Amino acid sequence: VRYVSDNGRYVSGKAFPGAFVWDLLEGNAAYVLGDGEAFQVANNGLAVGSFNNLDGAYWYEGKKYSVNEPQHVSLATVTPDAKIIGGFSKLSNGASVPTTWKLNEDGSLEKEVWAYPSDVAHVSIIDISADGSIAVGKAGLSRFGGVEAPMYWTSKTNSVLLFGESESVPGTFTCVSANGKYAGFRASGVPGILNIETGEMKTFSTDIVNAITDDGLVFMAGSDPVVGTTTY
Repeated sequence: VRYVSDNGRYVSGKAFPGAFVWDLLEGNAAYVLGDGEAFQVANNGLAVGSFNNLDGAYWYEGKKYSVNEPQHVSLATVTPDAKIIGGFSKLSNGASVPTTWKLNEDGSLEKEVWAYPSDVAHVSIIDISADGSIAVGKAGLSRFGGVEAPMYWTSKTNSVLLFGESESVPGTFTCVSANGKYAGFRASGVPGILNIETGEMKTFSTDIVNAITDDGLVFMAGSDPVVGTTTY
């Protein structure tokens, strides 16, 4: 299991023989989406991920849809209302840039590239707040030799490197709370949580911060799993 929808109805992930969405309301109604993995799923069952070698793809009501881009794209996250999908798209020079797509009712997509540093090599959105205004992810920049570092966005026009513009600390953000206040990260092998509003950070000994509630309650997994650790 990779993800549970905000309303608790759908579960997404990867299992033999491939990516799946499981509708808990319908019991064992698992839908195999093909080779790959369903990364996140919205409250209506729309899932994003990699299906049958379609990295920039989403699935809804039994059908797979591919984002029509000339370059490779990847979809990693979707808002609970299934209105905004996030991940990365590519520039003509091959660099990956943070991108969201607004999914309209007629099925059309409105693409928007978020802020990124000028020395971008690979920058990607990993998770996004419920209203689509705050995002977290990772940035591979030439100044760091392409090593990926944790990056977050306080708006579509403002990107922030967690450890500053000049310090190379390898890692990535893993999740953000629905209200966009808290974000989980892993840097140099150490997991932690960031209060985006105040800049306060706290680290843990457990391996991965998987999810965070709006009031800063974290859910972690690793060699010593912890559920419900109060951080603030």
